[in-house]
Amino acid sequence: MADWSTSQIAFEADTRSELVKPPLPLLIATGVVSCIAIALLFINSSIGYGLTVVASLLGGYTALVDQKRSGSANYISYDSFRNILRVIRFTIVVIALAHIAVLAVNASKGGGLF
Repeated sequence: MADWSTSQIAFEADTRSELVKPPLPLLIATGVVSCIAIALLFINSSIGYGLTVVASLLGGYTALVDQKRSGSANYISYDSFRNILRVIRFTIVVIALAHIAVLAVNASKGGGLF
């Protein structure tokens, strides 16, 4: 047993075996942009509608990244991630409809976009 040495043993980390997590920073960014779009409902609906479109695109990209990551065998599934993303995306649709309604009311009164 005294002949054994560990100098010839090498350990390498396999990058494919790392844990894969859902894109939480993208989810947080989508939520923040949605909250700003809600605040702009009372200030400027045309800019708020544009920001709602950006939030919608960001939410779709978040769902796409999560779907691609979930194909990995090392994917860590958070129970609430997909539910929160779904709620945020439905909220974005409601915010967009509210901005459209406000813009329609302003247009019927003879107001412009800004």
